[in-house]
Amino acid sequence: MIVFGWLYWLAFQTVSLILAAIGAVAILPLAALHLWKIRPGRSRYYPNRSVAAWPALEAGCAGFIAGAALGAAATLPFLFACAPILIAALIGAAAGTFGVWNNEEDGVTGSEAYAQAHAKRPAWLNTYLWSAWRNAVDNLRFAPGAFFVIDRAKLAVRAGSSVTTVSHGWRQCLIVHPKWLPIAFRFGWLLRPDAATGDYAWPIAGPE
Repeated sequence: MIVFGWLYWLAFQTVSLILAAIGAVAILPLAALHLWKIRPGRSRYYPNRSVAAWPALEAGCAGFIAGAALGAAATLPFLFACAPILIAALIGAAAGTFGVWNNEEDGVTGSEAYAQAHAKRPAWLNTYLWSAWRNAVDNLRFAPGAFFVIDRAKLAVRAGSSVTTVSHGWRQCLIVHPKWLPIAFRFGWLLRPDAATGDYAWPIAGPE
C-alpha cells in the first residue's frame, strides 16, 4: 500500500504541475480584469465562509482543459503505466466540484494577512500571485484520496539523522534535513511528527 501511496503522490504532483502551468496563463487576464466573484465555500472542511472564485474557470471549459492535461500526463507510460484511472479520478472530481484553480480555504484573492503584508501592490497583482503561483491549483487537494483528516493514533514516526519518515496508513511524508542545509524539505503528505487528531493533510512537495 505504501507503494500505491507514492504512485498516487507522483501522479498528483505531475498533474498539478501541468494544471499550474495552464493556470499561470489563464488567470492573468482574469486577475487583471478583476473577474473574481464572491460565492459560498464548497468544502465541508472549511464551512460557513464565503470565498472569491473564478466563475470562468468553473465552467465546462475547466473540465475540458483538465481532460487535456490528463491525456498529456497519461501518455507518459514510464510514469503512469497503471495510473490513468487514478489521474482521471483526481482531475475529474476536483475540476467538476470545485474548479482546480479556486481556493476553498482563503479564496483566490488570498488571506487577510497576505493582503495586509502586500498592501502596496495592486489588488489584481496580489490576486494573480496568490492564485497562480503561491497557491496554484489549490483545490486539487480535494480530489479523492488526497485530502484527509489525521488520526493521531494512526501516526507512525521514524526519525533518522537526515530523514524523518511520518506515516499514516498508506500515506507518508519524508522530511529531509541534512545537517548542511539550513531548512528541511518535505515530500509526500503534509504529515508532521507532532500532528494532532483533526489536523488536515494533503500531498505536498517543497521546503518546510
